[in-house]
Amino acid sequence: MSLFERKKRITAAAALAAALIFSVPASAREAGNAVSLRKKLVDGHAELLMEKGILDFSGREIEGRLEELLRAGDLSSVLAALNHMPSNLGGFPPCAFDRPVGYRLSSFGRTIADGDIDADAEGSACPAGGIGAGAFEWTMSGNFRYWFLKPGWYVDETVQADRFHVFMKSGGKTIARTLATGAPADGTLGAWAWGYPAGAGSYFALFPKSGFSYETNPEFPAKLAVTQFSPVIPHNYRETSYPVAVYKWIAQNPTRRPVEVSVMLTWENMIGWEPRLKSPGKAAEFGWRRDIPGRVNRVVRDGRMTGVVFGRKDADPRTGNALTGTMCVAAESLPGRAEVSVLADFDPLSDGAGVWTSFAGTGILPGGETSRTTSGGEALGAALAVRLTLRPGEKVEFPIVLAWDFPYAEFEPGARHLRKYTAFFGSDGNQAAAIAREALDKWREWERAVDDWQRPIIGDRSLPDWFKQALINELYILPETSLWDAATNLHTYLESADYLMYGTFDVDSYC
Repeated sequence: MSLFERKKRITAAAALAAALIFSVPASAREAGNAVSLRKKLVDGHAELLMEKGILDFSGREIEGRLEELLRAGDLSSVLAALNHMPSNLGGFPPCAFDRPVGYRLSSFGRTIADGDIDADAEGSACPAGGIGAGAFEWTMSGNFRYWFLKPGWYVDETVQADRFHVFMKSGGKTIARTLATGAPADGTLGAWAWGYPAGAGSYFALFPKSGFSYETNPEFPAKLAVTQFSPVIPHNYRETSYPVAVYKWIAQNPTRRPVEVSVMLTWENMIGWEPRLKSPGKAAEFGWRRDIPGRVNRVVRDGRMTGVVFGRKDADPRTGNALTGTMCVAAESLPGRAEVSVLADFDPLSDGAGVWTSFAGTGILPGGETSRTTSGGEALGAALAVRLTLRPGEKVEFPIVLAWDFPYAEFEPGARHLRKYTAFFGSDGNQAAAIAREALDKWREWERAVDDWQRPIIGDRSLPDWFKQALINELYILPETSLWDAATNLHTYLESADYLMYGTFDVDSYC
């Protein structure tokens, strides 16, 4: 048979196949496509389907969830619906928890007995904070919301002034965004550019690291991501106890022209705040009592470090409440590369224009080295921004750190214990800037140590990804609820975040 005849027969066979396909009823073709898509998904992405709760850990479909996905129609659409990313700027592995930015739960499961289930559509997140040092969560919506700074108290309240923001400029065009998918319901801080588009990026968590990748946002001329972590490191009984969070920002310029990038952190002075019942009828729901007088901010400089220390006048940690001490936000300037600017005082109850106008226009804060000393009803915030210019094709990493020094853990009045980190920094409550200084010096070393202890688990091909994720992320309870006593070196933790019994671990088996 000649080559020409062979081609004719192949062409005729293809035409006959096409005719047969299109002579089949559309419903049958759709069913066949669904079967084919199901096979591609299960054969090629079973781990992903398990991690997302579509299949159980034996590979069986859960409650028709795969059928719902198949309605997307093609493999790429289904993978997009699952937030599947083959790589990310933050370098999170496939076993990390991931969801779209701004993801909200549509249902919370159900209770065995009658009653409300304790959950919220916004969901929880990976905490920042060392073991026994107190902790907080930065949620998938961009909210600093869940607080564990007072031992045994779980405070659920978004502090609206506590935000990251980004400015970019390229080719004469500028964009400035507050990195939060919502906005304050009462309209405060209305000058800020709220409403970051939900889904324009991803949230990742693999304890103690978590963060956001904003690299898919088409509005941004540079790719941007951030990794939050604290130095929780096995066999390291010093840094693991530190009350500090590192925010490693990663910016990459994929274009052929320079891009200016500035990242700003705004933060409210929380010193002396007390947990309070939100509703007398619900004993487990706490917010913040904020009307604490005497709070004041000051700018600190130490070599290349610039920071803002949040404090309170004449407050003594030995007699004050659990949030008596200091907090500090800080970053480093790099000559010819990164410029740090600060604003020591803005009003979180205002429209926020005093901090926003300058940042949104130039990426630089207007300055201001001193702050008010608050009266009872006043709110006090501060801001810090890091600005740099990326050359075409350049990728840069830079840290912003947040440290706190609340040295005493207290139960009933008089039952006080010094936290473990005070063995290295003392107990005067004025060491937040010193802790921030050490974080800026050692953050690369700390991150390498975290990666080193996780690498054998992540790289073990005998372990499924869902198991790796659970094994690592379930350690969240250690910073959120644990106590580590400096004098005795004893350690304990709550069996669940909202059950105020230390060291009674029966609930661990079913919480």
